[in-house]
Amino acid sequence: MSLKKEESAAAAERTTEQPQETEQSATATSVKEENVVAEKNAISGEKLDQKLQVLKNKKKAALSAITKSQNELKNQMTEYENLHKVKSCFEAHNEKFSIYHDCYVALCALLTDEAIEKEEKKYLQRQSTNEQLQDDVVCWIRNAERQLTEHLSSS
Repeated sequence: MSLKKEESAAAAERTTEQPQETEQSATATSVKEENVVAEKNAISGEKLDQKLQVLKNKKKAALSAITKSQNELKNQMTEYENLHKVKSCFEAHNEKFSIYHDCYVALCALLTDEAIEKEEKKYLQRQSTNEQLQDDVVCWIRNAERQLTEHLSSS
């Protein structure tokens, strides 16, 4: 009988040890899962930072291109004979502003609310400046077309 008691005691120990092992393995699995999640978040954070930097660089490049096209437009708007150049520059300028707008939208999709407010303020200022430029260019084009038409009519 003592042999049976020993076997029963050993079996009882194994049953009580198994839940502890299961709890330990569950805890270890949980810790591993948390580490994996933390790593994914770190990678996601790194990727987010990289995406943000790429978009910020694209936005800066677009702003630079917009400034150049604004200056070119102003330089070309000195003589009515440059009408075709102004129209071409104006079209290119609008495409550049469209690229800037797309960068702004993509950037805002990744930013926090506070950062979005800052970007929105900058964007609205740039948009207002662009609208004023567009009004000026359209007015100049109309005047140039009228002047050239009058010049051709008088010839």
